[in-house]
Amino acid sequence: MSVVARVARALSRGALGLLLLVGCQDLTGSQQLPSGTQNPAYYSTPAGALGMRTAAIYTLEQALPRFLIDAGLLTDELEDPQTGASPGARLGASLPTGGSLDARILPELTYGASGTSADQDYDALQKIRGAANQALGALAAYDTGANRQGDPGVMRGELYALEAYDEILLADLFCSGVPLSTLDFQKDFTYHASSTTDQIYQDAIHKADSALALADTSQQVLNLARVVQGRAWLDRGNYAAAADDVESVPEGFTYELTFNVYNGLSNYINNNVFRDGEISDSEGGTGLPFISSGDPRTRDTVFCVGCLNAANEGLNVDGYIPIKYSAGLSDAGYAPFTVADWVEARLIQAEAAWHSIPTGQGSWLDQLNALRATAPIPGTTQPQPNALPPLTDPGATLTGSAADSARVSLLFQERAYWLYLTGHRQGDLRRLIRQYRRQQNTVYPTGPYLAPGAETYGMDINAPIASSEYSNPLFHGCLNRGA
Repeated sequence: MSVVARVARALSRGALGLLLLVGCQDLTGSQQLPSGTQNPAYYSTPAGALGMRTAAIYTLEQALPRFLIDAGLLTDELEDPQTGASPGARLGASLPTGGSLDARILPELTYGASGTSADQDYDALQKIRGAANQALGALAAYDTGANRQGDPGVMRGELYALEAYDEILLADLFCSGVPLSTLDFQKDFTYHASSTTDQIYQDAIHKADSALALADTSQQVLNLARVVQGRAWLDRGNYAAAADDVESVPEGFTYELTFNVYNGLSNYINNNVFRDGEISDSEGGTGLPFISSGDPRTRDTVFCVGCLNAANEGLNVDGYIPIKYSAGLSDAGYAPFTVADWVEARLIQAEAAWHSIPTGQGSWLDQLNALRATAPIPGTTQPQPNALPPLTDPGATLTGSAADSARVSLLFQERAYWLYLTGHRQGDLRRLIRQYRRQQNTVYPTGPYLAPGAETYGMDINAPIASSEYSNPLFHGCLNRGA
């Protein structure tokens, strides 16, 4: 369990809320604090700045589990066990009126409307941006280094990198049109108009630049910023810039946070993260065989037999958890979550090589095979080359676009298996449409869907922006719903 997670959980809910309240007083105009709330002036200190930094990271850790579920449901990683498209023990429940991530039926919202749980993701991801801005301002204002409490520059660099990561998640899951409004340190909330998806990725690149400038000699923060920035360049289709960013990321680098797999083992039957999302297998005919392939990178394990029965109105379903997160079974429900690592860096380089080094030494296939031979399977600590034998070129006997298509499919399959349930798949599927000209019905799950009123999957490939954003007078809905 990370130090940040332990410290954050030691803080009371009131303290965490107060760290955000510091920047919100101008909004409320209130001269009185709620009963029992400590004066915000207490946080106008180096210790308070450190508390804000801890709160910002904790806010991100709290948001990650739900984001993984919702991004997994929209893609081919997870299925809804109550509606679902696979035969078996399904209830065939009707879709909720606000839409369904799993069925890809996600109507744009009107003011005050209630949609899917992606609304919660949106609000949480925007809250992270606000918390990070407060912490960045506090760390710039109060010299934690003078009290030997940590280098404020390095900590600011880390927060800039994590804010960049947060913005990538916003751009990946939601339609074009997310406003990047700001909660300014000790000032007011500033509304901004909608940004395009590409503009958000561009802003993430700028924030990663700030992280690189502030990181000094901290290799951990430098490499975090490099991988996050490389991911954003990949999302923008600049493969050379992406590869250049991650070239110096060393083997073995990993930046982890800690997230709650179960929200407490005592309540895991009702509250575990994967209750609302069963692991998929070739979902909708186009999805990857995450289970039946036998690939060790996507292995899961049963943590309870029939445990979803009571929680889902008679549905008798075993509870599964990916091996990579199974540490949560024995650590009070908490497991490490990889934000960025050297494996992702090598995958970025491999994709860039597909565009520049088609064959031979250093080619995309050569790099993928080197990774299979040297990287530990997620959830383990040692490489297992026997479990991941070398890949062969699927386009060797093909020509032209058919050969290219087969190679891209393998490249993205490797990304899907290495980065399984880490929040990358949604961005990758959109990139397959946007950058590799794949048709939507060959990328996202499609075909029959077993829910009354649905019959087939819908056509949405991203979530609408939460209706809470309509309080922003500069926001007027999604700019478009395309990739």
